[in-house]
Order: sequence, then structure tokens, then C-alpha cells
Amino acid sequence: MVVKEYRICFLVTSDSILKGEKVDAIRDVVTGLQDFCKGASLGRYEVVGNEPNDILKKFIDMVNECDVIVVTGGTGLSSRDKTIETLSRFAEKHIPGFGELFRYLSYKEIGPRAVLSRASAFTYMNRLVFLLPGAPQAVELALRELICSIAPHALFELRR
Repeated sequence: MVVKEYRICFLVTSDSILKGEKVDAIRDVVTGLQDFCKGASLGRYEVVGNEPNDILKKFIDMVNECDVIVVTGGTGLSSRDKTIETLSRFAEKHIPGFGELFRYLSYKEIGPRAVLSRASAFTYMNRLVFLLPGAPQAVELALRELICSIAPHALFELRR
């Protein structure tokens, strides 16, 4: 069983996009969401810097309006990568297979550097939360190959 419709929101964490130093190419990926994500409607789309308080505030706002929250950026190893540490405390149920499969698919595209990603997924308040790298190619890979395929069934299970 699956849900027929759900709302997906995006929280982009990037100092450089927020400051206008870098083009927001993730928005381009998200623009075509309905083409490959059956039943999904685009909810909020927010860009914040890599400050934990800013990430946390926008995340909490999104929980009230979204069925699926995709957070991009902050999953690497740099000192500014704080998404995992900021949001993992909200995990009610971890979905470890997501990170494992995402890294495998990434490995096929970018090689051994894929192991440096700390991409992960969890549930919170009957929502699905995906923490992804900030590269547009990574976001598209996760949406096309994983998130859009599993979200309808996972949301059905969460609502039972």
C-alpha cells in the first residue's frame, strides 16, 4: 500500500548559496520534481547558512507542513558541515539502509569519495527526513533512485 499524494519540502544549507556567491543549482533539480516523483507536490523551499540554530528553526517550521523533508548540505567532513549533528537528535527511527544504498549508488558515479558522505534518513513525527550532500547531482540521484520510490510506501507505513 502507498499514499497517493504527499508534500515534499527542501531545506538547503549552504553559506555560499545564502550569500549569493554560488548559484542554487539544487532549485533546478527540484523544479522538475513532479516529472519523476509521482504524487509529490513541492512545499517549502528554504536556503539557510550552516549555522545550527538557523537549520534547526527552519527544520521545525517544515515539520508542521511537510510529509517529507529533504535537507541538503552539511553532511561532509568539513568544520562547517553541521547538519547531521544538528538534526540527528530528532531521529525517532533511523533508516540506515538509505545511507548505505545512497553511498553505493554514489560510488558507482563518483568512486571512493562516496564513503565520505554521511547521508542518512530517519523518521520524526511521522515524517520522513533525508539528509543529503549539497551537490545537485547527489540530490537528483537520491530523489530519482531512492526517495521518490520509497516515500509513498514509507509514509503509508508511518500513518498505520
